[in-house]
Amino acid sequence: MTREPRNASDARTTVIVLVGPKGAGKSTIGRRLQADLGALFVDVEAISKRVLAEVGGIIDEAYARRVFASTVAELERLSEAHPVLVIETTGASEATGDFLTELKTHFRPVFVRVRASQPTCLRRIQSRDQAAHVAVSPAMVAEMHRRSDALQLDVALEIENEDGADLDEIVLTDLLTELRLPLKA
Repeated sequence: MTREPRNASDARTTVIVLVGPKGAGKSTIGRRLQADLGALFVDVEAISKRVLAEVGGIIDEAYARRVFASTVAELERLSEAHPVLVIETTGASEATGDFLTELKTHFRPVFVRVRASQPTCLRRIQSRDQAAHVAVSPAMVAEMHRRSDALQLDVALEIENEDGADLDEIVLTDLLTELRLPLKA
C-alpha cells in the first residue's frame, strides 16, 4: 500500500471499522448503520471474494494484503462523496496492523470491537448465504476467532452481539451517541 497520504486538513472522511471474528455480526451492524444513520457500508466481503478469485482461491497473507489494498482504494474512491464509511474486518491477518495504520494515514478511523462467542459465530456462519461469503472451515473460524480476540486495538466502543442483542440500541444509542458521528440526515 503506497498511496500518498492525505494532509491532516483533508482527512475528513470518518471510517467506522467494525472489528471482530467471522459471524460476530459486523456486516449486520454495518448495514444497519447505512439504513438507519446514512453511513455508507462498504462490503469488504465482496472485495475479498473478488480478490480470492484473482489469486486462485488461496487464502494466505498475500491474499490478505491484496484485500486490504483493494479496500483502501475503494474507500478513497468513495470518500469524495461520503463523509462516513463503514467497513468490517476480522483483524485475524498478520497484515492487519499495516492495514489499520494505512487507514489512519488516509482517514479518521473509529474502531468498534464486535464480539460474539465462538459457538454463536460458527452457528451464524453455517446458517447464512454461503454464496455471499468467503468459505472457511470450522478450524479456520476457530483460529480467526482466537486471532481477532487477541488483536490489541484502541477501540471507541465494544459491542457484545450475542443472540438477542438489541441492534436498535447498539446502532442508534451506542454508536450514534457514544461516537458522535458526523452523519448526514
